[in-house]
Amino acid sequence: PSSSPAGPSSSAAGPPSAAAAAGSAGPADDAAAEKEISLAVRWNGETYPIELPESSTVYELKELLFSMTNVLPSRMKLLGLGARPPADDVVLGDIKAVKGENHRVMLVGSSEAAISAVGAGGAMKEAEEVVNDLDYEVGEGGRDE
Repeated sequence: PSSSPAGPSSSAAGPPSAAAAAGSAGPADDAAAEKEISLAVRWNGETYPIELPESSTVYELKELLFSMTNVLPSRMKLLGLGARPPADDVVLGDIKAVKGENHRVMLVGSSEAAISAVGAGGAMKEAEEVVNDLDYEVGEGGRDE
């Protein structure tokens, strides 16, 4: 169950491509000359197909994923882009692990709706009474008096 406006890949229309979402426009020669990276990002049981120009940064990928998942870029960890998650300013085309079509990436992070549900007590209840057992006195025999 996704709260994203674009929806996961299982929807009929599917999410928009990154080029359409970013509103990239330019001469036809530039679009044809630049290669695109194809990713399959998995989050919350859904797979999101992503296509971005090789010149895109990791942060631009995170912004696109935010529009689909409502997970803030600062809360995202992207696994599958190398041994360590790359910095936000790294260009996707420079990452050696991202080659080929539909490279699989795992997104780890919680949506803002899930975080606010926990903060409102949706997933956690406070204890009615907290007993401080350090206040009890222990007598000579090792038993409470």
